[in-house]
Amino acid sequence: MHPQFELENIDFSVLDLLRQETSEVLSPQILSIFLEQGGKRVALIENAISNQDFALLKNEVHALKSESATFGAIRLFELIESINLLCVQNLEQQAFIKSVTVKDLWAEAVNELLKISEEGELSSA
Repeated sequence: MHPQFELENIDFSVLDLLRQETSEVLSPQILSIFLEQGGKRVALIENAISNQDFALLKNEVHALKSESATFGAIRLFELIESINLLCVQNLEQQAFIKSVTVKDLWAEAVNELLKISEEGELSSA
């Protein structure tokens, strides 16, 4: 479907669906909002880890789970989904431990989404 991209973190079928459900003009704008808001959420997750603030972690993980799925950030979604489950089960320490990897996986997803966007694939996927 998208042979020039060999990306591990992004599911192109989700991006294709997003483009179909919005428009070629709106998709890049929506991506920009996701990158901004997601970056803020990841920073808040980092803050929650530092301060051992389980309520904040639980809230931000839940929100980022939906957002990452919407943009096809599949590996990030899978990680966040597993952390969200730990949060729902009130397994605080396990959730904090697993959350340490969110920032790195976020960075990988962002890099791939920006690469896709720069190549024009988001608007012509």
